Amino acid sequence: MTTFYIDQTATGANDGSPGNDAYQSIADIGVVPGGGGHIFEFAEGSGIYREAWDLQNSGVLGDPIVWNGHGVTVSGGLLLNNGSYKWTASITSGEWYLEAAAGGDPSLPITVDAATVEGYYMGESVESSRIFGSAGSLSYEKQIAWAATGTSPDSLAYDTVYIKLLTDPTLADIEINSLSNVVNTNWAYHEFHDFRVAFGSIGIEARGVDWKWYDCVFMHQADTGYFLNSSVEHELHRCVGFWAGHRLVVNSRTGAALRCYNCVDIESHLFLLIADNSTADSTTLIELVNCIKYGGEAGAIDKKVAASHLLEHNNCWYPRMTAPGGALGYVSTENWTITAYTDIPAEMATTESNQLNLLNPKFVGVDLNNFDGCDLHLKGDSPCLSAGKRYWTDAEDNPVDKEGHSFSDGAPDMGIYSTWDGVYRRLPSSARSAI
Repeated sequence: MTTFYIDQTATGANDGSPGNDAYQSIADIGVVPGGGGHIFEFAEGSGIYREAWDLQNSGVLGDPIVWNGHGVTVSGGLLLNNGSYKWTASITSGEWYLEAAAGGDPSLPITVDAATVEGYYMGESVESSRIFGSAGSLSYEKQIAWAATGTSPDSLAYDTVYIKLLTDPTLADIEINSLSNVVNTNWAYHEFHDFRVAFGSIGIEARGVDWKWYDCVFMHQADTGYFLNSSVEHELHRCVGFWAGHRLVVNSRTGAALRCYNCVDIESHLFLLIADNSTADSTTLIELVNCIKYGGEAGAIDKKVAASHLLEHNNCWYPRMTAPGGALGYVSTENWTITAYTDIPAEMATTESNQLNLLNPKFVGVDLNNFDGCDLHLKGDSPCLSAGKRYWTDAEDNPVDKEGHSFSDGAPDMGIYSTWDGVYRRLPSSARSAI
């Protein structure tokens, strides 16, 4: 077993040693040693790693390769105020288009399908005030458009991005998606802790055997946060989706099993899609336990494959459902007809389309333009307190949240944080009300 270190602020030998000799990027790691037990430690506070992430090799069953993120972000985003680009005023008043710094084709790597402007997320699958528009007819401040060659009002001979802003966008913090996937690999037996994965049309296209993700965030994707795309089994523990596109998680393969425990989604179109294609069938399994869905236009679950196995219980569903066809079960209510009797809401028909009939999970705070401004602890009067269910076995330790609080054996909380301090000792009510 070897421990390697990654710190993009390091300036030394770049050989994975501790301190200043740490690897300076994920790409610098090169080929990961095979076999189990290797650990990769990212330096806390070392910034955003703007690169694709290839896991390079496999661990072994029972002894995975472990990646500890300590809160860093691995991103498919491209910042546009980096000196390589400039904005030019369009013939359409209030609109600007992106050029290379020297003028002309900015040579963007992919069709842009997601962006943030001063933290304000926009994509192709979100509410009307955040959805991409058309160049020449952008209708609100900060709106983005993708203009393919010959389709812009300025008759440009190249693909580019448009934005509507009252002031020169050069001074704005604008970031666009530049990768199809941040992770897309079939290496097996990996474990991930405390990462943020940003952008990518799909954040994680997961194809390797036995991956487990703990306390991670999937954010600002255009299509999907986490896409299980192979006949393998994966687990997500206390993970969060934040504007993760059409859905936080997708399962679409024969024999695939995706298990989500104490996860939270904020504003993705859906929490889960069980995709309708030729490879999803009765062996496709999805388990959702102690999860919370907050916001999002479409609903909670779109179970397009009737024969697939959906095991969902002790979850809180609170989507807005304002999109056409919006409902708890979105457009596949015939395949998921009623919520579980342990859900919030309990035993409700999935044709329900009015958020006023649902219960707010009552997070301490949700900032839709800044994930760091969110406080996903539960308030003292949250219906999700002690409303979860134990999913671990007697042989396993109780799960522990990022703050070191164990989840209760008897009645764990829903969501990513526990208000229990240890297995048997409940925090006093005054402390629960304060968080």
